[in-house]
Amino acid sequence: ITGNAEANTKVTLFIDSSVLGTTTASNKGAFSFTPSSAIDDGNYSLSATSTDSAGNISSKSAPISITIDTSAPVAPTSLATSSSITNNSTPIITGNAEANTKVTLFIDSSVLGTTTASNKGAFSFTPSSAIDDGNYSLSATSTDSAGNISSKSAPISITIDTSAPVAPTSLATSSSITNNSTPIITGNAEADSTITLFNGDLEIGTATTDSEGAFSITPSTSLEDGNYSLTTKSTDSAGNISSQSASISITID
Repeated sequence: ITGNAEANTKVTLFIDSSVLGTTTASNKGAFSFTPSSAIDDGNYSLSATSTDSAGNISSKSAPISITIDTSAPVAPTSLATSSSITNNSTPIITGNAEANTKVTLFIDSSVLGTTTASNKGAFSFTPSSAIDDGNYSLSATSTDSAGNISSKSAPISITIDTSAPVAPTSLATSSSITNNSTPIITGNAEADSTITLFNGDLEIGTATTDSEGAFSITPSTSLEDGNYSLTTKSTDSAGNISSQSASISITID
């Protein structure tokens, strides 16, 4: 606690109505005081008087308010992203923390950035720069207005994947001329990706590759008699879409 008083006087510090301690003003009147024992958490009013060498005591100074808070906030909770696998390299991270605290986001062990919880404790954070493709652990801490820092939140995992899969390959049918109006088309693509079948620009069916990348897809509606050029695209779990495959020709008769 610092202040100014008459030079070389004894300064008595009060916390609420109790004496907190004494110190002596310098020959220029400045004083500084540190309590000899810890003050309990709470809200207090601080004031001071000055006593000169003749024993005259001044009136009390104008009070100042202070809040002692040594309790760390609870760790942030409910950390989430829209998806644990995403092609968004600046994903929005949301969660809850003590109201009006500063929330620090971590990616693995590095600071990703900071934001402020609302007066209801909700927060939302978007990285200011793109995160490289990879697998990461996200966590957060909360810092209150007194500077107390919470423990880290429970982590969540996220995979950033902005790379499109390769185009499907090895498209085939049992015959290039068939009387089956919903012919089976097979091929290979990235494992566990979604395959979309096209007739020109028209989407006519979807399927999912197996763990080894093989797929089998059938048009969702019957094809009329005629000649067709069919292609496919692959969409991975992060939402990245491949270029179009080489086409195969088929005649329905």
